[in-house]
Amino acid sequence: MKVLFCGKDKFTYHRTKVLLEGLKKAKGITCSTLSIEERNAVNAAKLKELSSEVDFVIVPAFRHKDVSWVKRHSQAPVVFDPLISEYLTKVIDYGQWYKAPTKFLFDYSVLRHADFLLADTEAMKQYYSKWFCFPKDKIGVVPVGYISSDFEPKKHITSDGKFHVGFYGSFVPLQGTDVIAKAAALLKNENIIFDMIGNGATYGEFLKIKEKNKLSNIQLHGWLPYEKLSDTIAGFDICLGIFGRSGKAERVIPNKLFHYAAMRKCTITRESDAINEIFSPQNNIITIVPNADKLAESILALKNNQTQTQSISEASYNLISSSFNEQSIAEKLINFLSQQQQQPLLFELKK
Repeated sequence: MKVLFCGKDKFTYHRTKVLLEGLKKAKGITCSTLSIEERNAVNAAKLKELSSEVDFVIVPAFRHKDVSWVKRHSQAPVVFDPLISEYLTKVIDYGQWYKAPTKFLFDYSVLRHADFLLADTEAMKQYYSKWFCFPKDKIGVVPVGYISSDFEPKKHITSDGKFHVGFYGSFVPLQGTDVIAKAAALLKNENIIFDMIGNGATYGEFLKIKEKNKLSNIQLHGWLPYEKLSDTIAGFDICLGIFGRSGKAERVIPNKLFHYAAMRKCTITRESDAINEIFSPQNNIITIVPNADKLAESILALKNNQTQTQSISEASYNLISSSFNEQSIAEKLINFLSQQQQQPLLFELKK
């Protein structure tokens, strides 16, 4: 099987890197990329030539605006890996309801130009099918996963005698960092440090809670280079996932959960059907109702029960390292594409 990734993209986002790395290691698969700077006639000719020699053209995560152009000029079926829905992100998660009509129509139009879709969870597959009438048998569920050489267990060294609770993220609403800040306030006298990595839309709100409660138990690390992330995670005693309350938060399994587990870390995150697709709550992950009281209670319980913490850490590592590394993720993609090779295309656009 031959696959071409094409888009106005450098193919460096984690989701895309996992797919590319996995496909390159897979037997019988030829994987190439076409990075374009402009959607113009020159690049259209390149795409037409290259796509005539492959079985599928994949438009990578976030490149919604490339899909119709790629479909117009591709000689091979087009697979879109949206990773996000603009409607679900801007309207449901950020609460920008005035954008509802335009964002819904945008998603609908984009998806209708793809022959196949990839979804990172079954919950997202159901969303695309229900809300945009995309046939379920044309949607492949391919989890995010991780690159095994980037995240692996490391020796945990701390010198301050504190219990470190770690989080990294882009501070978007679905991550519910306000819940983390409020939990830190509840635990400010418990010899616990909250290590927060990242920045983003809700960072200001997070800082207001920190300053209002005069929380010295929160350490802000800002953005870290990707290559330094694993060294920092190694210093966490337990890790935090997401605690947003939106419909988007219910449907996703974020990158960080795979990374934490691959480093043999015990994680607390919000409960959801999406999480249950892969993890077994209270066995290889701790899931809670997303509120500060429950989070504080769970953190304290793990701090006081190292046996449970280690058991969950080991179980999560065994699960993720064996079934969700880059090669396993690529296998899931290959299996889906192989099933589709004998199927008729969903949409035919004039060349």
